[in-house]
Amino acid sequence: MRFRQKEFNESLKQEIHRKEMELTRYVESWLPRFQGLFLQEYKVLDAGIEKDGIDPFHPGYSSSLVVSICDDHGELIDLHNIPIWTCERLFLGLPVTQNLPGSRLVGDLLDENLQDIQQELQAYIEDFIDL
Repeated sequence: MRFRQKEFNESLKQEIHRKEMELTRYVESWLPRFQGLFLQEYKVLDAGIEKDGIDPFHPGYSSSLVVSICDDHGELIDLHNIPIWTCERLFLGLPVTQNLPGSRLVGDLLDENLQDIQQELQAYIEDFIDL
């Protein structure tokens, strides 16, 4: 779901933090169940919430759920990224770093619910377990 700067408010900020916390709790409960299966195949499974920036309403802030699978030597085999929130400045539809006249601030929020994300992660993990 895309939001423009004039729609940025405290309730949206709370929704962003709520989704980040909800996914953090889910990953903390979900990860230990599957790590043992990956260790049997000499693979390492890791997941967590990655955040860049401090304020969700400043350009450059982004948060996402990242799941990584590495081999026993630490080499990355696969990476799965689910963006939660991204805030950026656009000028003529292109991301820019400077506040140019006519540029606007927009944010994209994950619009999937927790059940959809659970199913997506379950399918992703099952693909690697079957290999």
